[in-house]
Amino acid sequence: MAVAAALAGLSVLGAPPTAADPTGYSCGWETYPDGHISDVHLAGPLHVDVPDCRLTNVTVGGWVSVYPGARLTMDGSVVQGDVRTRGPVSMSDTEVHGDVFLGDGWGGDLPGVSLSAAASTVRGSVTGRADLVSLRHARVGGVYDVETQEMTRLRASTLTGPVTARGGRLVVHDSAFLSGLTADGAGDVLVCRTTVVGELRVTALTDYARLGVEGPHPCRTSVGGSVLLERNAHSIDLGDLHVAHHLVCHENTGPRRITGVAGASVGGQRVGQCLT
Repeated sequence: MAVAAALAGLSVLGAPPTAADPTGYSCGWETYPDGHISDVHLAGPLHVDVPDCRLTNVTVGGWVSVYPGARLTMDGSVVQGDVRTRGPVSMSDTEVHGDVFLGDGWGGDLPGVSLSAAASTVRGSVTGRADLVSLRHARVGGVYDVETQEMTRLRASTLTGPVTARGGRLVVHDSAFLSGLTADGAGDVLVCRTTVVGELRVTALTDYARLGVEGPHPCRTSVGGSVLLERNAHSIDLGDLHVAHHLVCHENTGPRRITGVAGASVGGQRVGQCLT
């Protein structure tokens, strides 16, 4: 009986992932020794614990967990649950129906955690801590709240829920924020050719910020709510900035304080240091 059970277990482990498995699947099975899975439907969750796991045209019918030391690359794939990662995740032409957790809440430093999404959609939220986040032609349907060590890079992307970028640099081009955008304790901040439907808030900078200005390049940026610049120890330059409500500036102590205030278009009041 024991031998038969053991052989049955080995048969399940060696079988192609075509049926539901309550324990989930593992990238790098003997069926896929190179870590490349393509053109299949995995009916349960997926564990990624190999240095290079690649999914091409794969549907995962549950969550995906990426372990330390592992890397996940997805192309033309669908994850019907959450993605929890303690390593690099790269996706192109991919959709995640749940949330993306970067670092997944584990304590301590997690070097190597990153998210790169091109032409991809996360229906839920993106939260946590990472070295780097890069979104290009991407969509996030929920909250975005990530602390980075290096950079948050957003290009031609749409973020539906409130966005908070902490820690590293924040570089935004040609994007739309359908709620608000907050840079809290970020490094240098650049927001260019972008629309923010709600408030744009910059606070506790660790380097200088540019809003609506990037050298000689067109950079018109529109804010449907107010712009709040508060408690920044570094300079802030305003350019082709259009603010529907108020421009509020308090306790900014950078060498140049705030430049370009007079040239900004403000529909409401200019308050504090931005009073002209």
